[in-house]
Amino acid sequence: MAPPNPEVEVAALLLSNVLPLIVAVPVLTSAPPFKPEELPFFRPAEQAGSVVPEADVLLITGTTLINDTLEELLKLAKPAARVTIVGPTVSLLPDAFLRRGADILGTVRITEPDEFLEMLAEGGSGYHFLGRSAQKVVLVRRSAIDVAA
Repeated sequence: MAPPNPEVEVAALLLSNVLPLIVAVPVLTSAPPFKPEELPFFRPAEQAGSVVPEADVLLITGTTLINDTLEELLKLAKPAARVTIVGPTVSLLPDAFLRRGADILGTVRITEPDEFLEMLAEGGSGYHFLGRSAQKVVLVRRSAIDVAA
């Protein structure tokens, strides 16, 4: 399998029958988004129509808001799929994601805004600010907890 285009970022991680599959979508980035051990599971975005409906678990990033693929991915998901949406954009309107079928939302809460902005201005990422000026937050729909129990 050829390595993925370095201008592609992971948009969704799908777990179907315990085999992880990655659907990628184009975004502007110069860093290769995949680790070598992830490459065998790469699937191009064009395969979303056949891959997503088979997924038992669907992990979607906030990038899908930017590239306007969120609605289509959610429509493709089978009704019983566990849908998780992650990223900093999720905290803006969590109810909107829940209304669209998300079961779990993963995001961040900024606890020290000045320190957070300073770290971002210096090129910091989650590795630098999580636990210092921001914390991870997970919101879970009650029905998703009942299913897991």
